[in-house]
Amino acid sequence: FTLSGDVEIWKDMFKLRADWVQIHQWSGKIEARGNVSLKFDKDILTGDTAEFNFNTGTGWLTNARASVEPQLFLEAETLVKLPDNESNGQGQYAIYDGMITACSSESPAWRFDTGYAVIRMENYAHLNKVSAWIKKMPVFWTPYFFYPTKTDRATGLLTPSLKWSSSRGLIYSQEFFLNLGETMDATVGLTYHSIIGLQENFEFRNAFSQFSRGELHFEHIREDESPSENRDPE
Repeated sequence: FTLSGDVEIWKDMFKLRADWVQIHQWSGKIEARGNVSLKFDKDILTGDTAEFNFNTGTGWLTNARASVEPQLFLEAETLVKLPDNESNGQGQYAIYDGMITACSSESPAWRFDTGYAVIRMENYAHLNKVSAWIKKMPVFWTPYFFYPTKTDRATGLLTPSLKWSSSRGLIYSQEFFLNLGETMDATVGLTYHSIIGLQENFEFRNAFSQFSRGELHFEHIREDESPSENRDPE
């Protein structure tokens, strides 16, 4: 079947809209062009052209943008819908020459640009050739990086922060979160102060019951230049 003019197709939790669509009924293959929108339950994918197979649940879009649960936003020259994860039934995607962020704005506060990535929902996103950005400022580059996509607490890097202080200079902080079980977690990190030096951070938290709570904070810095006139950096 060939359809044109604000085409809309749906099957179970799958829905497609486009300007032009061709359906190969027996193979399950769908080709779409022009203002393509694909919806899988709560995941919404848009692009210029697409090909999808409703029998296998796989396909791809070009010049793609996507909003996938839980609150993950993707852009890519090519976005591929992979078969759902057999272990948890969640969606899986691959992107080529794109970016990933948890910020919904047109100009996200932070993002990861990647040459190639595989995103497994309720698991991890595995990124290759990654550059991290805060607004329009590049922060770091790495050949490989992983990012948690779980709704529950998950071990992984937290969102970096970037600030400025007249006494400490440019302040860049990066922390790593450790999920130690249902009742405990910890955060370790580094904070770079361009004027006074590098600072190590550690925080441990526990809550064994509703009546029990504990926190341990540790910070250390060897100052290259003291921000206080009353303190000797030596």
